[in-house]
Amino acid sequence: AEEVYGGAGISNDSDVDLQSRAVVAEALLQSNKSSLSKDDEWKGHISKPLDKVTLVIQDNQGVSLGAFEFVPKNDDSGQISETPLGPFRRMKLAIRRISGDGDAIFPSAKAVANIHFQGDEQIHTVSGSISLPTTQHRSTPEGYDEVGISLPTDQYPSKEWRQIGDLDGRNVVIQLGFKRMSRGRVPAGCIFVRGYNLSQAFFSQPVL
Repeated sequence: AEEVYGGAGISNDSDVDLQSRAVVAEALLQSNKSSLSKDDEWKGHISKPLDKVTLVIQDNQGVSLGAFEFVPKNDDSGQISETPLGPFRRMKLAIRRISGDGDAIFPSAKAVANIHFQGDEQIHTVSGSISLPTTQHRSTPEGYDEVGISLPTDQYPSKEWRQIGDLDGRNVVIQLGFKRMSRGRVPAGCIFVRGYNLSQAFFSQPVL
C-alpha cells in the first residue's frame, strides 16, 4: 500500500528510484483494473494515487473568492475502512492557501474540488455547498472591512464539518473541517459575518 499511495516506504535517494516505484505502482493498478467486475469499473480512475487537490471557494454567482491546495501528508498513509461499496482509504491532507484575501471563509460558499491523480492528465471534479453558521451585521461602513466581531458560542459552534462527494454517487469524498475564529469579520459591502477558517481536510477514495 505504501508503494501505491506514497509514505514511509518510498525512498527519496534518487529520482530513478521514485520513477521505478511509480512504474511498479501503475502496473499493479492496471493489473487490478483488468480484474474488476463491471459493477466496480467506476473505481478504476479514482483509485489512483493522489497527487493534489485544488479547492476553489466561490460565491453565490460562481465567482472565485480564494483557493487552497491540498497534498497528502508525508506521515499519513491513510486508514482503510470497509463500506457498502468496498474498502475506502481515508488520508489527512496538508493545507496551503494559494489565493484569496484573509482566512475567514464566505459562509454561503460553494466549494469546487479539482482532484489530480498521479500519472493522469484527467482532472476529477466534485463540488458542494459549505453553508457555515453566520449572522447579519449591518453596521459595516461601505468601503471598509469590519473586524473584531463577537461570535456567540450558541450561534457559532467551535467546529463545523462539511463533505463534498459521496459514496452513494460512487465517488471520492472530501471532508472539510472549519474552526471558529476568535473574532468574526465582515468584508466591505457585505452584511454576513465570516466566523470560520479552514483547518482540516481529509480525502477518501476506493481501494483496489
